[in-house]
Formats: sequence, structure tokens, C-alpha cells
Amino acid sequence: MASPASATGWTILPFRLVRSLPAPEPGFRCVVRGVTCEGDLLLLWRDARDAPVLYPLAPSPAGAAPPRPKMDMGHAVRLLRVGEERGLQQIDLPPLEVAIDHVAMFPDGRVLLAGARSKYRGPDDHDLNVMIFDPATGRLERFLLGDGLDHVGIDGQGRIWGGYCDEGVFGHHGWGRACKGPEGPGAGGLVCFDDRGNQLWRFNGSLARNCIDDCYALNVSADRVWAYYYSFYYVCEVDADLGLRIDKPDVGSTHALAVSPEAFLFPFSFRDPDRSGFHLVSRADPDHGTLLTGVLPEGASLEEALLIGQGARMHAVTGTAWFCAEVPALA
Repeated sequence: MASPASATGWTILPFRLVRSLPAPEPGFRCVVRGVTCEGDLLLLWRDARDAPVLYPLAPSPAGAAPPRPKMDMGHAVRLLRVGEERGLQQIDLPPLEVAIDHVAMFPDGRVLLAGARSKYRGPDDHDLNVMIFDPATGRLERFLLGDGLDHVGIDGQGRIWGGYCDEGVFGHHGWGRACKGPEGPGAGGLVCFDDRGNQLWRFNGSLARNCIDDCYALNVSADRVWAYYYSFYYVCEVDADLGLRIDKPDVGSTHALAVSPEAFLFPFSFRDPDRSGFHLVSRADPDHGTLLTGVLPEGASLEEALLIGQGARMHAVTGTAWFCAEVPALA
């Protein structure tokens, strides 16, 4: 496939405006964004007094204290569910003392909040980094999804999918053989859980000669899950019955993917200076693809957008608006 530097005559990938987004209310700021398996947008607002960086994924410098899985005090949290055609749904959550990196929603309306990190200190002594809140009853449950949790999604059956970075897979913060601790949930690379945190399926170990060292991107739809991963740049597709398919589109490091029956759509690496570039890759022939330039309407810039792949759509979310593009047909 042509490299970004050598490509000419790129095709335009047009994004459309889905809807404008409300500004956070006074005293709040938007800290986490996500997309449900039905394609609705989730915006998590939190008390603006919280620290800007709650729980960084980057390894701590030698001798530095590990990131904290909780804040010093509970602060107000509010979730907005935004649909393309439905109105805004607002859910007020109880004050929470944990750092929140991910938000997802079950088909029945329960809310999942997760932190990326969990420290193991000893038997029965580790951080529970996931909470499920039921707006109908006010019940809050907590359990472990493991350290190094890079991606979280919930499918149409209410199963939780976690994708893990290399620290979650190989061990960190007390987990894993290198830290003289037990294997953490992230050792599976891509793991499916029920709503109590019980593992239903894991990728690592399911194939004798293929494993996930680092899950770069995760796309969870109602009946399919796709993960793009390293150390080989592959995509695994898991169907509703946990059947597995492997594709091999090598586009280097990237952080999102959208999938149609014919093609994959990947943004350029976050390290690439061109933040508007995309790879479109044939699923039947991974060597066949093209380069696209994403264009937002009304003068908006992809430089400021968070990209989230869900099914065959690539969502682009800025501070004020929500856009999306469908995976186009290959020429």
C-alpha cells in the first residue's frame, strides 16, 4: 500500500454533522467520551475540580509513585446519552472517588465506568477498577477488569469487552510474573466478561500461534467485535457466538477502526503529522487499499477530534459537535 508521503490524488472521506453538542454545565467538564453498540454518543461530565490527568497509561519513571486508582474525594458525575434522532438523556451518578477513563452502557440502560489501572498488593487486596451503576435502582456494583485496560465496550447481549495494552498483558503494578504477582485479567489481550466480571472468553490462549501483545483499537457493535492488535498488525473479528476470524491489514500503529463487510477504515497513526489521513483496506485482499483525507463540514478540524469506530461508522467528536463517516466502497 502506498505510504502517506508518496500518495497523490487522495480520495475525500466526507464526515457529516450528526448534531451539535451541549456545553458542560457550570462547574463541570467533559472527561470521557464513548459510543454505545447502538451508535449513541456518551459524554461523561465530572466536577471541574478534578485533576486534568487522572490516571495516565504511560509507565511511571523509575522510583516514581504509581498512578492512583482513586481521587482524594468524591466529586459529582453526570452522564449524557446523545442519539442521532432521540433527545438527550441525562443520568446523575453518585459522587465517585475513582479515576474514570472509560464509559459504556448496557442495552438495559445500566452504566459502566472503568479506570485504566488496578494495582495488586496481595491476595484479596487489589483495586476494583470497574463500577456498574443502575439508574433505575441507584445500585452501584464494583469488580475487577484488570490493569492496562485500554478499551471497553458492551455488545448487544450485555457482554463486556476489554482490550489491554502491553502492560496489562504482560503484567505491571504488581500483576504478572515479572512483578511476582498473579496473572491479571489483561493477560488475555482481548477478554469478554459477563456483567459480574466473570471471564467468558479470551483471545490469548484461544489460538496456538497468535496472541495479542497490545490491543491498539477496539470496535464493539451489537453482534460483532473487532480488535486491531500488535505484535503482528492483525484484526480479529469475534461474532455473537464467539467464533473467530483473523485478517491481516498491516497499517502500522493506529488507534481506531471501522469495518464494513468489504473493507477496514483506519486513521493514520497518532504519531503521524497528518491527522486527517485514513487507510481504506480491502478485507479480501489486504494488499489492496487506498488513502483518504477526512473532511469535516463547517470548517471543523479533525486535529481536535476524538475518533471512535463503531460498526461501519467512524465517529469524530470535538468539544462542540459530533460527526461521522461511513466506511466507503473500495474503487
